[in-house]
Amino acid sequence: MLLAAQRRPTLNIPSASLAASSGPPSPTMSTNSIISSMSWIVEKSPTDLIPMLKNAYTALKDKERVATCLNCFPYPMTNFGNYFVPVPLDLVLAAEIGKSLLENNIQLKSKYETLLQQLHMYQNQPSAPPSATPQETDQCSRIPSKSTRDAIIDVLETKNAELTSRLEASLEEAETLEKGNKKVTKKLEAEIAALKDDLNIAAQKIQELQDMNKEAAERQRRLEAEAAEKKSESPSAESYELIGNMFEKVGKLEIENTSLQAAKWELEAKLSTTFRDLRLLKDQFESFQFTQEDYDSLQEAYHRQFSHIAELNDSLEEHRNLVQKLRDRGVQISSPNQTPTPSQYNGVNEKDPSLHKKSLLSELESEWFKGISHNSKNMSSPSHASSISRMLDFAQATEDSLLSFYNDPAEYALSSILSGNGITDPSILDEAVEFINRLEQNDLWSPADSSQGDSVDLPEFGLYPDCDDLVEDIDDNGLVVILAPKRKAAISGKMRRLLRSFFRTIWKWCRFAMILTAAVLINLWHGPKSMLIDY
Repeated sequence: MLLAAQRRPTLNIPSASLAASSGPPSPTMSTNSIISSMSWIVEKSPTDLIPMLKNAYTALKDKERVATCLNCFPYPMTNFGNYFVPVPLDLVLAAEIGKSLLENNIQLKSKYETLLQQLHMYQNQPSAPPSATPQETDQCSRIPSKSTRDAIIDVLETKNAELTSRLEASLEEAETLEKGNKKVTKKLEAEIAALKDDLNIAAQKIQELQDMNKEAAERQRRLEAEAAEKKSESPSAESYELIGNMFEKVGKLEIENTSLQAAKWELEAKLSTTFRDLRLLKDQFESFQFTQEDYDSLQEAYHRQFSHIAELNDSLEEHRNLVQKLRDRGVQISSPNQTPTPSQYNGVNEKDPSLHKKSLLSELESEWFKGISHNSKNMSSPSHASSISRMLDFAQATEDSLLSFYNDPAEYALSSILSGNGITDPSILDEAVEFINRLEQNDLWSPADSSQGDSVDLPEFGLYPDCDDLVEDIDDNGLVVILAPKRKAAISGKMRRLLRSFFRTIWKWCRFAMILTAAVLINLWHGPKSMLIDY
């Protein structure tokens, strides 16, 4: 704002110098002193001007160094209002040149006016050959040619344009500096005002503290004086009464202290009992959790076995159809140690107690009821965990034994029939399977064979060796395990068991984590105060 108030200086040339069109050319365009001083520049060659310019540049640099040494700043300081703004040396030189040009123009203007007056005077006089003075002849001889004047005018115009551009740039820089200085001054003024406010507040606080210190010192002196007066005086009856009251209060406080200590000990004892009960409840909860998990696993095994029994019923129907097909073809599947199935009674009384029904379903039912009775006996004993584990082992063994039957029911039915008759040799089983395949393809019952008329009498009993020499093993759950060759379980069954066990373990851990987080949230919500007993 301060720099903007100062306007750029302009070169005011009077209009009278430009209005005279009929007279000689204005001396402002071609001066004697300036032109005569600048004409030598045009006459010089560039090779002569270059070293002169270098010397002038070095001289200016030396002056700048001297200025930095004297003033510690390369630019002179110009006072704009209350601020000192640095001005470049080029602008100073330009200002000086402009000033000198202005003064020369003023002098030339005055000379031009005098010349015009003399010209009018000579025109009014009668025409006579004017005698040229030697001074005028010298001045005319000094006037350069038109080309030199044009070159000098161009140089001056370029320099004037450069000076105006530099002046505008310096004014813009001054404006930016002024704006920055204004911002800084505003910020400093705000900080100074805030510091003044803080100083006033601090002075008030110091005054208040001094007043408080004076009051405290006076109070202390007063108390010391009163204490000295009380010490000097003899104890009275009131002081004795006051001492007695104090002793009574001390006794009451001691009684209250003892009662509070007793209550504290009681609370600590109750807290320890609650912690003990909490630990017992935690153990019971963990044991209940484990028993609940065992119960859930037993329930799953129970439902799974019922589904297995339903599938076994379907497979028994296929088994019965297969046996009926073999019986219709003339193959007798029977032995002295086994009673025919219900579809093979042929008029025999089914309610005869002498006949012993022995099938896969009956064996499963008998083993199941045997395991239930055995587990019910073990439930009354203290080893409850071992009985549960045995029941789980029994269920797993039953499931594993039925897995091969699920994979291939027809083949398992045939192998169960032959193994029930005491045939456990794999080669015999393979021959029986091939024989049945040939029967199905009608290779043995073709019309050519029936035309011969020779019937083959096959024995009904003792067709295969007995199973008396077969070794049996009884496990802990009371199951009869026949030492027959093991069959490889299918890959799908193994994968199913692995996935089931994997998801079961994941579910157990997730349930444990949910219960644990719920317990932690409940404890955080209620807090430790809810465990204390209120009286």
